[in-house]
Amino acid sequence: MAEALHFGLLGPVTARRGDREIPLGPPLRKAVLAVLLLREGTYVSPAELIKAVWGSAPPASALNSVHAHIHHLRRSLAGPGEDTDSLIRTVSSGYQLSPPPDSVDVGRFQRLLAVAERLCAEGHFAEAAQRLRDALRLWQGPPLAGMAGEYAERQRRLILPLRLTAVVERISADIASGAPAESVAELNRLISEHPLDERFRELLMLALFESGRQADALHVYSHARRTLANTLGVDPGPALQRLRERIVAGDPPGRPPAAAPGSPVRPPGSASVPRQLPAPPSFICARRAQLSEALSVVTRSAGSSVIIAIQGSAGMGKTTVGLNLAHQLAQRFPNGQLYADLGAFGPYAAPASPQDVLGQFLRALGVPTRGFRQRPEGQTSLFRSILSGRRLLILLENAQSAAQVRPLLPGARGSVVVVTSRGELSGLITREGAYHLPLGPLSAVDSRAVLRLRIGGKRASADPVAVHDLADHCGGSPLALSVVAAYAVTHERFPLAAIAAGIRDGSIDLSPALADLSPEDGVRPLSPGARTPVSSHCPRP
Repeated sequence: MAEALHFGLLGPVTARRGDREIPLGPPLRKAVLAVLLLREGTYVSPAELIKAVWGSAPPASALNSVHAHIHHLRRSLAGPGEDTDSLIRTVSSGYQLSPPPDSVDVGRFQRLLAVAERLCAEGHFAEAAQRLRDALRLWQGPPLAGMAGEYAERQRRLILPLRLTAVVERISADIASGAPAESVAELNRLISEHPLDERFRELLMLALFESGRQADALHVYSHARRTLANTLGVDPGPALQRLRERIVAGDPPGRPPAAAPGSPVRPPGSASVPRQLPAPPSFICARRAQLSEALSVVTRSAGSSVIIAIQGSAGMGKTTVGLNLAHQLAQRFPNGQLYADLGAFGPYAAPASPQDVLGQFLRALGVPTRGFRQRPEGQTSLFRSILSGRRLLILLENAQSAAQVRPLLPGARGSVVVVTSRGELSGLITREGAYHLPLGPLSAVDSRAVLRLRIGGKRASADPVAVHDLADHCGGSPLALSVVAAYAVTHERFPLAAIAAGIRDGSIDLSPALADLSPEDGVRPLSPGARTPVSSHCPRP
């Protein structure tokens, strides 16, 4: 059995098998590996690799170099007896690297942060501090050390703040666990390195106060006020001011209670962790580029709030992309996932009101709403207050407008909202800075690829003309392609050419294939015996 692989990005780009370091070759090859690893198992096109490694002015030989670097990486990373293509797979014309679980230091770092966050929420502060120390030990220097170029610099700017966040959380956990004095020297050093970051001054004031040094804690505030006034012309922020007031009053800022053995403490206002996402579709085809694009947007956000607006007409695969995206992101949000179908564009029901959806979300977050009487803006304020300091993923399907979505947006940083709609949602894009992800008709090549995947390669290859004809009738609609594929799969003995001819002359009854589709899918149920060509549901653009 081959020894486990481990990859390092928090420092120089490295690979190890067991305790043995694997020679990766020249810096450009390491850069190719780093890009694939940072994409976390999603598809990367050759054009994306070239731009990330060589920038905006690549040499003419860049594409051949990418292929050569992939070839050498496959040979270097394969263990004894392993297929060289098993780790880095060719997908369409690009590549996908799916590393073993917990094998990349960036992923392990994020997992340890999530575990520490959960332990803090349960009151196990000493254990949380140890997990954070384990996470910080993974850092061997600046991320992607030795890798040059705009892409590497951008990734460093995204990743480096996470380390500072882990340091802050570790010191907070140390103070909360009853060891405030041990952090004083470290906090003084951090303040000298980051004189305008009020988090460190707040922690130092708290550590000094908890150590019985009230006067020293107030001196830290006075020094912070002078520094901020002289440098930026502003006063300390509200959190620092409130802490000073409580120290002056001799009122302990309130350390969260330590958990008794076997009885975790839940902070006031927190709730059970909601896991509301529906099951993902069994496959996603021909939308890999858009899915990878959306995942990259979230990764680049480095913990900031993100809104992704997936827009397209009926049958373009919005639900498939939205659910797959949400499930791929879910593990990054340990505080849970919320889901609501906002019900726009359906023929049988009015769109959901934001007030009703907020009630559903509040109940999922543990807020008793029986007899709850509050104005909609009050519900939104309560919802945002509960989410403060928590990171959640929220999936809102079938939105009617920005006005319907806006009350459901969290106010604090760190959460991600995915919205699907047939409308443009231009208000979210302009006012809230949502990332627009449009889904148009599939190309003829991608349409045929969908049919081959669903029908089966052997059957499709036996009659490529019929596959071309079937794809042409669907007008680039993923939904129509699924309907046709379902009919072909459930009528396996029918030649594809006969199915294509039946669709052309309108003699194919698609009712069985359409029976399981909801009105929101963009296809109304057919009456018994109706005979409708696919092209009537999916007009060509």
